Amino acid sequence: MPADSGMVFVVVQHLEPSHESRMAEILAKNTTMKVVQAADGMPVEPDTVFTNPPGRALSIRDGRFVLDQPAERRHVAAAIDHFLTSLADERGSKAIAIILSGSSGLDGPRGVRAIRAGVMVQDPSTAQFPAMPQAAIDIALVDYVLPPAQMPAVLVEFAQHPQLLPSDREEPLSESTAGHLEAILKLMRTRTNSDYRHYKPATVLRRIQRRMGLRQVGSMGEYIALLQKDAHEVSLLARDMLIGVSSFFRDADAFEELRTAVIVPLVQSKQDDAPLRVWVPGCATGEEAYSIAMFLLEARSAAGKTGPVQVFATDVDEQALETARSGVYPASIAADVPARRLEAFFTKQGEAYRVEKHLREAVVFSRHNLLADPPFSRLDLVSCRNVLIYIEPAAQKRSRSRRIRRRANICTSWGTDNGISRNCAVCCRTSYPRNSPSMTSAWITFSSRSAVR
Repeated sequence: MPADSGMVFVVVQHLEPSHESRMAEILAKNTTMKVVQAADGMPVEPDTVFTNPPGRALSIRDGRFVLDQPAERRHVAAAIDHFLTSLADERGSKAIAIILSGSSGLDGPRGVRAIRAGVMVQDPSTAQFPAMPQAAIDIALVDYVLPPAQMPAVLVEFAQHPQLLPSDREEPLSESTAGHLEAILKLMRTRTNSDYRHYKPATVLRRIQRRMGLRQVGSMGEYIALLQKDAHEVSLLARDMLIGVSSFFRDADAFEELRTAVIVPLVQSKQDDAPLRVWVPGCATGEEAYSIAMFLLEARSAAGKTGPVQVFATDVDEQALETARSGVYPASIAADVPARRLEAFFTKQGEAYRVEKHLREAVVFSRHNLLADPPFSRLDLVSCRNVLIYIEPAAQKRSRSRRIRRRANICTSWGTDNGISRNCAVCCRTSYPRNSPSMTSAWITFSSRSAVR
């Protein structure tokens, strides 16, 4: 790698607490870039290589490294997922992941799903330990599969493409850009039968710019020409539109507020044998739906209720739904799912976890377009965790319209990524318990930094 690329490099390994890492020393002998071991609170610097210290969980926040003390051995095994998910949250469209040789395929896939700019993976045939790169390839979200010797040139070309890393500021589209955007969306409707006209223009533009960077296309006019002659590129762009970031109990504080302020009172208010019916649109690979189902099953048991739990989880991405239906997740989910819930709701199978039968039977996965298809009926809760962040306000309003509210006791759109309010909105109806704080207002907001208000 050239020493003046302007990029920041972070090398993350699996290191036991008792293992003394010499990675910084070794790398310093093979590059003219500055190489240091990351320390808590250390600011990131361009043209610098940082390594992770042993026995600490490395993440990044507000331009500085954060070192957490892993509570258990399982957190060490998820070091790469832990860092990549924090990197994706911190840097968004400027985050690139490179997966190299590794003996475990369990760590990395979750982090790869979160990365938005690009993912580069070592060709497994060139790796001493191919499990880790192969696991990343298997989830079909990898942009480059290369031998290490070819990576530097491709990485520099990719990262320096003018379309790849646009400004974080959302500026009004020029007339020319708006016209090109309309042409691309029309072509996608024709070729894939998918309509993205209600997505926020800035969201669609970022996806297009990413694909332009990957294909080294200099202008939107050239990219339209590429789409017209390359059906596979149309499919890849459509796939980019659908990628959803999902994990179990993502934003744990917000999930806990949902459990205590909404789900527990809701379950307690139901008749003993009444069904609990929940809809989770935009469920992606199923983690959110299973998380809510776990809360419902626990609350039902604690309240001594006997009615069935029915969670309807929907998405337009059939590939993501297949993952959800399989109910099989990498061992790295142990970093997100508390040990008691792992024991109660999952079975360890080799190097993976499979959802237990009673949890799997509580969730039904199906293909459904939130904006075009009729909503589900007779619902107690609709949870739109982050599905609305990609679509324009008018479409958001339509998705939360009375035709959905009439069918649900509680409609929620929550989570730190939503653009509706800062975090979430809850619409309540008569069956919610009268002593609930929700009865004092038609709308409640949740956030990971505040109580219900």
